[in-house]
Amino acid sequence: SKDEIAIPSYFSKNLKKAKSDFEKRFLVERLIKNNWNITKTAEEIGVERSNLHKKIKQYKIDESK
Repeated sequence: SKDEIAIPSYFSKNLKKAKSDFEKRFLVERLIKNNWNITKTAEEIGVERSNLHKKIKQYKIDESK
């Protein structure tokens, strides 16, 4: 019915996929918030810059998308 609450699509995936989908979305949103400033974003989310760079590469995050 139209009264049902929409369940986010990540609930239908396995835990590993749900975690990676969340992490990618979280990183993209924080990068956008910080105008793609890697240093500022890394500091804000509490990770090393090198770790953030690895995650950006791992998830193929591209500023132009």
